[in-house]
Formats: sequence, structure tokens, C-alpha cells
Amino acid sequence: MVIDESVGAPVIVHWGAPLGNVNLLTISAALARPVQQGSVGVVAPVSVLPEHGAGFQGRPGLAGRRRGGIAWAPRFEPAAVTRLVTGVRVEAVDPVAGLRLICTITLN
Repeated sequence: MVIDESVGAPVIVHWGAPLGNVNLLTISAALARPVQQGSVGVVAPVSVLPEHGAGFQGRPGLAGRRRGGIAWAPRFEPAAVTRLVTGVRVEAVDPVAGLRLICTITLN
């Protein structure tokens, strides 16, 4: 499994057979989508917690709001990454909405 934790909530880039000795930057470049005429210039990442604030247009992984309708679309930023024996723990924060997200991904 290859996880991109640089965008806030973690994004699973590869889930499958071991990749061996591969440069992960090469994998990231190979998975980049081309820009199509008449479309948005950047494709929103689909993380383990899809966010409207990151451009995801489907059903969000987290929904909520504050009184007055403010901070209705969380936008998480990377805060910390902890490597575990069996996986990884990714922490992200949304300082505007006052939220902290902790995702632990383990492999068995």
C-alpha cells in the first residue's frame, strides 16, 4: 500500500501487490491525470475522508456545521505522521472549523 499523507486526510495511491524497489515519486507522476479541455485544472484527491473543502463533489466523509452556517466544509491540513509497526497514523487539522482528524491505517 502506498499512502500520500501530504494533502491532509490520507489518500491511498496504491493498494495491491508489493511494488518492490520503486521510486515513489515515479509512481505519483505516473498516476497524475492529464488536464482535459473544458475541465478543471486539478482533480480533487479522493482521500479516506473525502472533503467538499478539497474539491470533492460527491458525498463527504464528514458532514457538520457551526451555528450561522460557517465552516460547513472542512479543509484538513497535514499535522503529523507517525509510522507504526503495522501501518501509519496520520493527523490533520482544520484550524478554521476547529477540527482534528486522526486516521490510523493498519495492515494485517
